[in-house]
Amino acid sequence: MRDVDLLASFHAIAAAPSLTAAAARLGLTQSTLSVHLAALEDRAGGPLVVRTSRGIELTHLGRDLEARIGPSLDRLGGTLASMQTRSTHGVVRLGGASDIVALRLVPELAPLIADGIAVHVTLGLADDLNAALARGDLDVVISALRP
Repeated sequence: MRDVDLLASFHAIAAAPSLTAAAARLGLTQSTLSVHLAALEDRAGGPLVVRTSRGIELTHLGRDLEARIGPSLDRLGGTLASMQTRSTHGVVRLGGASDIVALRLVPELAPLIADGIAVHVTLGLADDLNAALARGDLDVVISALRP
């Protein structure tokens, strides 16, 4: 068992009212979480929680460990969450011939659109599209003719 897994398990225990709730939050069985806790208590040199009639409470050693690891694990979790919800915003103004854009380009742009990039497409003839590119009205032109 990796130390970070044990620490993450303990962090969930510290935030939950019971081992059952912490296990559910982590998607583990209560017995698996109890094994994690026992392994960490062995490494820490004493009990980290006590069971009470209201659930669990951290011992002095448990509060000290949570104070040391909690902020770091929260930052790591926040980093992952922000990466998962990160979206890119912007607009790409694209010009091209209708057959090329429709058949080849639009399917390739789907991942960018899913990430939040807005794609504005202008269809037309190469000379007109290249003129729009030169004016700054388009960002990219897909054409067989150079501007």
